[in-house]
Amino acid sequence: QLCSLFQNRMNLTYIALNSNYFSHLPQCMFEGLYSLMVLHAHSNLLRVIQKDLFKDLHNLQSVDLSNNAIVFIHPSNIEMIGKLDSQYKPNTQLTIKHNSFECNCEMKGVRDWITSMLNKKRRRLKFTSDKCTSPAIRAWRNDYVHNFTTTWLECNAMIVIKVSTISGGSILFVTLLTLLLLKTFWRDIKYKRMVHKARKHEDYALVHANNIEHDAFVSYHVEKLLWVEQDLCNQLENGPDIKFKLIYDDRIIPGGSLFTSLGIAIHNSRKIIFVVSRAWVKDAMNQFEVDMALAKLLDDYRDMIIVLLMEHIPKDEMPDKVKMIIKHNNCLRWSNNEKKQAKFWRDLKLELGKHHLELKEPVQEDDINEEA
Repeated sequence: QLCSLFQNRMNLTYIALNSNYFSHLPQCMFEGLYSLMVLHAHSNLLRVIQKDLFKDLHNLQSVDLSNNAIVFIHPSNIEMIGKLDSQYKPNTQLTIKHNSFECNCEMKGVRDWITSMLNKKRRRLKFTSDKCTSPAIRAWRNDYVHNFTTTWLECNAMIVIKVSTISGGSILFVTLLTLLLLKTFWRDIKYKRMVHKARKHEDYALVHANNIEHDAFVSYHVEKLLWVEQDLCNQLENGPDIKFKLIYDDRIIPGGSLFTSLGIAIHNSRKIIFVVSRAWVKDAMNQFEVDMALAKLLDDYRDMIIVLLMEHIPKDEMPDKVKMIIKHNNCLRWSNNEKKQAKFWRDLKLELGKHHLELKEPVQEDDINEEA
């Protein structure tokens, strides 16, 4: 209904809407009023002068919005005031006193327009300003609508938050991705590092602890002898990277009792590999080797047992000692899948490679003199 008040009044030059208790002016209120020069809307209850409300008022010269409750005027409206700046037009006038302006970043456009008009050499703006009512700091300082100041951070807080959020999210994403990649390829990285270290043979040497002659003693059932000789030994002793030294019953030089020879071989090995199969579990001889391994484990206090599960064996078919060893030691599962076999050999070499190499100590001159 308000829009119909001035419909088809293209020649209207003056409108007085004061003292009518208007709280809002619809967007269509001044459409087509191209000749309007004076607009009085003081003494109402207006709170916001929205964007492009005055977009058709090309001849507007005087606006009175005083004595309302206005908190915000969109800059597009006051830019229409005095737009037709001619020497034949009267001075431009803007009255906005007695309102409730929020002097924030959204009001910067209004502030800048008023300031630019007041600074013109030919001063054509008659302006009655109003104090800021918020934020509290500006009200306390008695800042005015036309001269309040803002900080860069205040007006760009959302940009800072967005940039920080995006940056933080990106850093978090990269961190999570890095952790995921490290988790996925960590053992590959460790293996490459171990191989690289081993290839620097001029700077590194095998670790020879007291009485240690072999990297591992292999306990197996005779049915797995072919696998031990053709697969296990070929991968560990004749591989292209690190060459380990294995000992098992067929390589033990006869001398004394078999049990004594086995005990010495186990004692002189850094690790013990159990090639676990159903037949191995049932073999009494292997139970002796398990007991010897547990005794060595108690003496050395370190992880020295590696379990290779060659097939699925239900727990109820395993002796308690074997179940305990599988539960508390490094356990690798053999697979017929080639990709899984590659990981199997990599992980087995990593376990055997622990403490396998050490940096050579530099030869001291005092040592040379003593030898001489």
